[in-house]
Amino acid sequence: IHGGSQAAAVPGVAEVQFCVEPNTPIVRKGDYRDRMGHVIAASPDRVRTEAIIQRAVNLISWSISPFP
Repeated sequence: IHGGSQAAAVPGVAEVQFCVEPNTPIVRKGDYRDRMGHVIAASPDRVRTEAIIQRAVNLISWSISPFP
């Protein structure tokens, strides 16, 4: 996962957190544990907050390889 620090630097972003360490096998559990992390942002209105979150998320990249 790359870009977390850039996403956290976006004005309005309060928190960027990843729940998965690099090279960790990801197995679907069908519940909240399927998430890889989150971005939290705040602003005076919903439209602006959505734009802040989208800008931050666009800076984050990752790759997933299937199990052999």
